[in-house]
Amino acid sequence: GTLALTALIPGVLVATRPLAEERQVMGYLCGWGVALLIMVPSYCLLVRGLASGEFNGVLKSMLGGMMGRLVLMVAAIVIFVKLVPEPPVVSFLLTFALGYAGLTVLELYSALATDPDGETA
Repeated sequence: GTLALTALIPGVLVATRPLAEERQVMGYLCGWGVALLIMVPSYCLLVRGLASGEFNGVLKSMLGGMMGRLVLMVAAIVIFVKLVPEPPVVSFLLTFALGYAGLTVLELYSALATDPDGETA
């Protein structure tokens, strides 16, 4: 799922270039990369919490993942805007938001999907 979203979202944006912003391709790729760097560890934390089978473990992993994502999201946006000269902010935020939303849906689906034996996928 992650590979499909990686091919789809930034691929379509890079191919169509819907924004009239300079260096928008860099913004698309950086936004998607940051979304991956934030969401993949969050998914691993959630799966580990679900595997523990304890309510506190699940609660800690979900709350920890949400807080971690929030802090990392704000930090990533500030760092991108401050460190990149003439940053393509709109394209970065567009791709980051699409990646964050798409990967969150994928994370929840993957973590909460069960097979007929009752085990998580």
